[in-house]
Amino acid sequence: MITIDTFNEYVKSFNKNPGEYSDEEQLQIGVKFKELPVKYRNWQALKEALGLSISADAYRMRVYKFIKTSGYTLPPETQGIIYRNDYIEQQKVRDWYNAFRRDIREESRIENLKDEIQRAADKFKELPSVEYKANSSKGSCEAVLLLSDLHIGVKCDNYYNKYNLDIARERLETLLTQVIEYSKKNNISTLHILNLGDMIQGLIHTNARIENQMDVAEQIMIAGELLSSFLNQIQQAAPKITYRSVFDNHSRAVANKEEHIEKEQFSRIIDWFIKSRLANSKIEFIENDIDGGIGDLYVGNNKHLMFAHGHCDGRNSSMQNFIGLTRDWVDYICLAHYHSPATKDYQGCKVFINGSIVGTESYAFGKRLFTRPSQKLLIFSKDSDTIQDIDISL
Repeated sequence: MITIDTFNEYVKSFNKNPGEYSDEEQLQIGVKFKELPVKYRNWQALKEALGLSISADAYRMRVYKFIKTSGYTLPPETQGIIYRNDYIEQQKVRDWYNAFRRDIREESRIENLKDEIQRAADKFKELPSVEYKANSSKGSCEAVLLLSDLHIGVKCDNYYNKYNLDIARERLETLLTQVIEYSKKNNISTLHILNLGDMIQGLIHTNARIENQMDVAEQIMIAGELLSSFLNQIQQAAPKITYRSVFDNHSRAVANKEEHIEKEQFSRIIDWFIKSRLANSKIEFIENDIDGGIGDLYVGNNKHLMFAHGHCDGRNSSMQNFIGLTRDWVDYICLAHYHSPATKDYQGCKVFINGSIVGTESYAFGKRLFTRPSQKLLIFSKDSDTIQDIDISL
């Protein structure tokens, strides 16, 4: 059994010049060469080191034929090592190619969707120009609208709730009217829109795909246009509008949550679509400094607010998670995902759970989670810690 680990070390063990080896010696060298780990075997380089006139493939076949016809067998311990090393190296190569193909496949899917949606978006009419017309000089409050769980694509009709694309439009229109009314009544100077995710139904569950009215490309395009129109019109609510968003679970590009990468999100295409449609608006689009799935801002009386979709952060553990992440105190946390509005206090940190626009669909109905569709509007005073927590019923 040889203990040489690399091809170069093996070549250094040769005691003759290229072209001086007999046929028998060439075959014996080839047999010993088989004991090298597979990643160090280079038949072309070995052929050149021996000064052979035949091709590397011809030489390799001669060695294989010699091993087969001569009855030569590698020592048992060497066979095990070679088999193990070969298997490990081959598996590494297979894993690398599988990961590479998966990355290319998902990247291609995202790019194809972008192209398809761009072609469709080119046919949309230009959004009308909208401006804030109230007196902005007396605004003394700012507001945060939690926008989540639109689930475009799903259709449900159960005892507790009905939902489809037309109803989604109606509920967004109701939300728009209410937000504008509350904002003007409270003299809002800045309205922060937090897109907490699940704007589409996606493809993550088999039952979700069965319920879907449309495929993912249509869901993205329609959700993008509905949100673009909503954001465009909501410019009537305040002199300054900001928009932020986070990753979610229904927008995963890969259905299997064990295989997906968090940043591979259809929600990124929705945001890209919205920014393209509202490029000429006065809305300020703000990227998250922390992560695509976690965002933060300072509101009201300089209070720290953090937000996420909620699929990675439980309502009872989010405060500990976010303080541990930032090493900074968090005054407010905003989550979605649970489809049921709630507010909880933890050691002075207030956690707001948003409702949903979709309401109780089949998954929630099966879990006996009954709740009316709603969205939260939070109004913060700039002069005190007073908060108005408004659940807008849809």
